[in-house]
Amino acid sequence: MTCVLGAIDPWNEALPEVKLKNGTVLHNFQVVGVGSTTVVARWAGGQGSVALTQLPPELQAALAAAAAPKSVAEPEPAPMVSADLAAAVLPTEIKLTNGVVMHHSVVTHWEEDAVIVSYPGGIIPVRFKNIMPEQRVIFEARRVEALAAQAQQLAEKIRADKAATQAEMERQTLGIEASVNPRSYEGMQIISFRVIPEVKLMDGTQLHNMTVRAVASDYIVASWDGGQGDILLTQLPHELRDFLVFEAGRKPGTAAETKPGVTAGAAVESRANLRMPTEIKLTNGFVMHRSVVVRWEEHAVLVKYPGGIVWTQFQNIAPEQRASFELRKAEALAAQAKADAAQASVDRAISNVESAQEAKKAKWKEEDEQQDAAIREGLAGHYLVRGMTKDQVRQVMGTPQMSDVKDSLTFVYPNRGLDKHGAAATRYVQFNQQMILTGWNDQRDNDFSGAVQH
Repeated sequence: MTCVLGAIDPWNEALPEVKLKNGTVLHNFQVVGVGSTTVVARWAGGQGSVALTQLPPELQAALAAAAAPKSVAEPEPAPMVSADLAAAVLPTEIKLTNGVVMHHSVVTHWEEDAVIVSYPGGIIPVRFKNIMPEQRVIFEARRVEALAAQAQQLAEKIRADKAATQAEMERQTLGIEASVNPRSYEGMQIISFRVIPEVKLMDGTQLHNMTVRAVASDYIVASWDGGQGDILLTQLPHELRDFLVFEAGRKPGTAAETKPGVTAGAAVESRANLRMPTEIKLTNGFVMHRSVVVRWEEHAVLVKYPGGIVWTQFQNIAPEQRASFELRKAEALAAQAKADAAQASVDRAISNVESAQEAKKAKWKEEDEQQDAAIREGLAGHYLVRGMTKDQVRQVMGTPQMSDVKDSLTFVYPNRGLDKHGAAATRYVQFNQQMILTGWNDQRDNDFSGAVQH
């Protein structure tokens, strides 16, 4: 039997068996598109182009009748006006100027002069100029609206991705600060980042763009334009102080406890004696305004102020302030060592990640070089190697007899392979969407048990 047709529609149903004129038998033969001299089809174990002259006469006639152009005497439909074209539904049976019909087509992406179309034969770009005129006008009329909608979807995705990234960065920033500088957050309530444009302290100092990071029982940790550090609650305006204390108090288990027998006022006064001054006075009469200590040493501190970042020896600080530094030194050095250890741990982790990435890159490079060497040996020895391009496969095997060299994902070579029994078999060479060789199998007719997979 050369072809089983009966009541089967060759366009939409698979033919159980088709025997070509060269003797090849194709099972589950499914027509995808018809051109002037070839058909695009799929079958068990492969897909590609088949010359019309190779098909049985009854199948040729059925396909020719289905693809035949309209009779000249058939009245043409009335031309669609612009408003109708803009609202028209895109055709799912796209007809090309070369005679091929792309069945069950879906447009997945728009460009200025083309569309990306998904259909049973694959996913390919189709230029408007290659679409039949009666359908081309519909695509061109819909183009502006489709491109605008596509751009809006892309913009919305970018905005959503940006918002998600920003939220993740803020979350990670808070976590990193708490881990790298643990002294600043021990025994405190991390409430959130709160930016206050201007705060006037009780001593008259004005702080701009102050960000509250944490609240303790009698002071806050904050940063502002030109500095950062601890601020006594008693130095804050009443409204701001009450608000921050309320915010911290709403979250249980965070406020520092006052020892029995010590009043809250005494605790505040005690910490005030240890508070680092922000207006550091030197023995030579110079005053370093809005100062922040950024580093501690045994006999000095590294101070950041509007005039720069300088080391300041304890002996050069006015005696009334020097005592505060001496009293805080041991605690500050211990906290600094802890923070340094945490930062070193972070640095080691980052270094390990970078080393692992470099190792992966080196491994990928080595594998690529090995793959390239294997392909070169295959070309020299005329045998197939996974990873070859179509052109390289053709150098080894020659031009396939029943496949579209450019677009087909399968090359068919009759009698070029050997099955498990050592008999001559048809070799089916498969490619991925990037047209790279992924494997091949040798099979004689429909003898699946004797097929050899490579």
